[in-house]
Amino acid sequence: MQRSIPFALYALPLILTNAAVGHAQDTGAKRSINLVEPIGRGRIVVSFDGAWQLKEFYLKGNADTFTGDQWWVEPITKKSTVKDDGIVAQIEVVNPTSGLDVAYSLLPGIDLTASPLTRPEDCREIDLNASQLKPSSRRTPAGVAEADSSNVFHPRGRGPERRLFGFQFADPLCARIKIVKPSYQPPGDDVTMSAALDAFDFEPDYSPTSADYSNLGNLLYRYMKSYASAAVYYQRALDTLPADAPLQTRRVLVDQLSMSYGISGQLKLSRDVNEAAIAADPDYPLYYYNLACDDAEQGKADDAKLYLQQAFDRRANTLPGEHLPDPTTDDSILKLKKNKEFWAYVQSLK
Repeated sequence: MQRSIPFALYALPLILTNAAVGHAQDTGAKRSINLVEPIGRGRIVVSFDGAWQLKEFYLKGNADTFTGDQWWVEPITKKSTVKDDGIVAQIEVVNPTSGLDVAYSLLPGIDLTASPLTRPEDCREIDLNASQLKPSSRRTPAGVAEADSSNVFHPRGRGPERRLFGFQFADPLCARIKIVKPSYQPPGDDVTMSAALDAFDFEPDYSPTSADYSNLGNLLYRYMKSYASAAVYYQRALDTLPADAPLQTRRVLVDQLSMSYGISGQLKLSRDVNEAAIAADPDYPLYYYNLACDDAEQGKADDAKLYLQQAFDRRANTLPGEHLPDPTTDDSILKLKKNKEFWAYVQSLK
């Protein structure tokens, strides 16, 4: 069922891959992406100049089901606890040139003592890692209140490592930056880390767009292979897609959402997405192809055959530069290969 995105769903502001790193170094281009939560306002603008590579991007919650909007979210722990309540979105990047490792996080403002959070210092206190370090408070160059903490560690067998945290707060969100510099050498590294901290850009009143959600979904799907989390963002992208968005944008988004649900085992949600899409746009073949994959996953050969035929009957309606997948190499369709009648039919499709 898994396929590559046929073309850019939106012009992704930042592609954090090794190939993009070389391009950024050659052109000096400044690139950015908005880190947003699936629900609510606010963003961290993750901006980069030079050689930055994506190290980690995850979306995690406290249980298998985020009941607020019935989305499946990868759990932080096997057993849910109050410490894991809510959703955490984090992007971590590394710059091989400077050696900096920087993580940006949006955290629900949850106080484990049931006292309301009112200051960035409260965000620092509920972070078990940052709260153990040397604390400080300041105003950023933009005049925003920020709670910081830092320390220099001496790992066994390695050189010193400095860690620097910064927290900003706007009810109900805590925004966090974590900067780590291995092989720490002052004072030059202090200057570099302080510059990264000063560039921390949290905008609590920002209203995320469909493009923001789809860009994050693309990163999770294409590079992190975190399909359940990608589905969360793709679903929000579809829910917030403007009514006048191009038809091809809607088609690709539905396709990516369907595959994200399907690959992560959420076959009913995948099916619901495609059936709703067919009701509004019955000519696009990949909706039918996705339903065939869902049926094949469940061993329903007759139904899978029906939807494959409907998909190939409409193959002329694929988007420019796109084509129907080869069902003989599709992981989902291959699950019915032992059904000789079905497989003979699959091999006859052209």
